[in-house]
Amino acid sequence: VSVQEEFLDDIPGSSSFLAVELPYAYKDEETRQVFKGNGTTELNGLFSNVASPVNYAGFEDAGTNSNNWDKMIVGLTNTRRNLRPGDAIWVSPEAYAELLMNRSTGATQVYDYPIQSTTNGQIAIGGIPIYFHNVFAALEGLAGNYHRGVALWQRKGITLRTSTEADQNFFKNLVTFLIEARMAMTPFFPESFIKLDFTRTT
Repeated sequence: VSVQEEFLDDIPGSSSFLAVELPYAYKDEETRQVFKGNGTTELNGLFSNVASPVNYAGFEDAGTNSNNWDKMIVGLTNTRRNLRPGDAIWVSPEAYAELLMNRSTGATQVYDYPIQSTTNGQIAIGGIPIYFHNVFAALEGLAGNYHRGVALWQRKGITLRTSTEADQNFFKNLVTFLIEARMAMTPFFPESFIKLDFTRTT
């Protein structure tokens, strides 16, 4: 990102602000690529390129009455069938909210989600923690064995550099901040990851 020199000169703390916020921006992009990278110029995204669609074979009861909890159970069962028992589920913020708002269909409309709360308020199903991230579209999710199924390799840690000479910076009084790292990702067991689709009702 490039900013005017006057921005840095005139606003106290501007350099410190960028030094704090740019690593967060880097982490957001890294997370996006971990899940949805294109696999060519980016990491090979677990959701976009590695995971298989959820398979409902053998689940006669996962029909019109299935809810999001049912779909996650099927996804976790798929990982177990593949000998890669899931250890986490990632969903969208919207799907996460739906899980919290799950209610019975009777007159009482009571909340009946089958969750377990941990000391930090984390929700889980069958002991498997459920997380959310906005990298997923509203009705998407990913069940998987993240401990054994994939590895992230860091060849070079995050570095932040500045330059007043890059491109036309010298003539335009610009300062460019460059943040980068060297990362690779290996999906050792692609069968560990199952895509969840919360639109399915039949």
